[in-house]
Amino acid sequence: MNFVKNGGGYLGICAGAYLGSDHSTYSWCLHLADAQVVDREHWDRGGGLVNVKLTKYGKELFPEIGKKDNFYSYYHQWTTINYRK
Repeated sequence: MNFVKNGGGYLGICAGAYLGSDHSTYSWCLHLADAQVVDREHWDRGGGLVNVKLTKYGKELFPEIGKKDNFYSYYHQWTTINYRK
């Protein structure tokens, strides 16, 4: 958690999105992002391989994968997360 609070990046995919959120229903959330789970009722949306494209800023946040323009991740039973600024 200190890594993120000191400017490091965090990319929450699948359950990692829940983990990094600050959703009050889950006591185990790490509160790394100002984010809420907004649609728990419709979590069963299937899954598949997702092409994640990185912006210039994303490449700066994740230098270990930043030399690539994109990467693939398997995603299953996603939810909707509302990130506030």
